[in-house]
Amino acid sequence: MPDAMKNLIFCLSGILLFGSSGMYAQETDTTARQEKKLHIGFSGVYPMGVASTALKNTVSYRSSYGVGMIMEYDLMEDFRLFLDGNIYRYKIRQAEAGGYAQSIWTVEQYALTDAGAMNAGPFQTDVNFFMLATGFRIGAKYFVPGKSVTPWLGIAGGYYNWSANYANDKQDKTYGNDSGYLFGYSILGGLDFQIMDMTLTLFLDYGAPVARPVIEDLFYPGWTWDYSNHIMGPTRVGITLYFQ
Repeated sequence: MPDAMKNLIFCLSGILLFGSSGMYAQETDTTARQEKKLHIGFSGVYPMGVASTALKNTVSYRSSYGVGMIMEYDLMEDFRLFLDGNIYRYKIRQAEAGGYAQSIWTVEQYALTDAGAMNAGPFQTDVNFFMLATGFRIGAKYFVPGKSVTPWLGIAGGYYNWSANYANDKQDKTYGNDSGYLFGYSILGGLDFQIMDMTLTLFLDYGAPVARPVIEDLFYPGWTWDYSNHIMGPTRVGITLYFQ
């Protein structure tokens, strides 16, 4: 968590620097002020998708969310560049305290190591799979001219820090974890609604980097988990409120 928060702070600092340079340009050039405009907003995101974890073959995300900050800068009337910073988290329940769990992975590991049993457990605590990702993206949006509603399409590339952890609810006991960094691309589309001096955006965001965490001695000595997983829901719906 500390590394993820540091990464988010770094992302937001970059966005603020981007915004400061944009505001400075607007204050020092009347023509630029007329032709360009800075847009600042905050987003809430609901990621969706399915994952394959150590104790669940295929399961939908649970307790999944994302939050972020975005700055957009007009280059032309219908074209903007943007920079955003986001943090995403999802949690997938694996087993209850005192319970057992069986999956393709547990059967494979038992066959390979002859350790434990095909049904992993009983577990001392509840077990969850947590994935946390923070990052920033740079991208562009194209707007279809409209009055009260403006459709748009976009594309972006981002750099992310991720951490995967098998732990109890409080995350004060871990069974194994891993972390790393990834680049990734995404495509976006949405609708902008003008509400007085603010803009409300409903959007769809698609594309998520795939990490391959490697966790050794997970649950039993010799058991290794190295399955691929998206670091966030590959399909995300969200809302952004722009104050400028």
